Amino acid sequence: MKETTSFSIPIGVFAFNRPDLLEKVLLRISEIRPKKLYLMFDGPRKDNPSDLNSVEKCKEVATKLINWQCIVKRRFHDDNVGVYKNIALGAKWVFSMEEMAIFLEDDNYPDLSFFYYCEQMLTRDRKSVV
Repeated sequence: MKETTSFSIPIGVFAFNRPDLLEKVLLRISEIRPKKLYLMFDGPRKDNPSDLNSVEKCKEVATKLINWQCIVKRRFHDDNVGVYKNIALGAKWVFSMEEMAIFLEDDNYPDLSFFYYCEQMLTRDRKSVV
């Protein structure tokens, strides 16, 4: 496995109200230490009072676990926009600033090789387009 001190492909993470799953994903991401990390969290549903606490816990988990030197950009919705809109708006937001990125949801737990595979494919494809 390739060792890195700072992964160059930006990583985007979509989350909502599952701090336990988000913690696992962020711990995995911390192993590659990306230079840029985009957090896109949906807001709480109005009809579900427990969401407010869970969404806030997700923010706390992210603050606690992102402890390496990197640029962190946050897009936190105040109200729930739904999974599809959160992903669509989030991806559009990231791609307004980045040429490429790797996206994960809070329940995607990849093997470390996934990141390096994505890096290889994104880099290869970028070179073939230029």
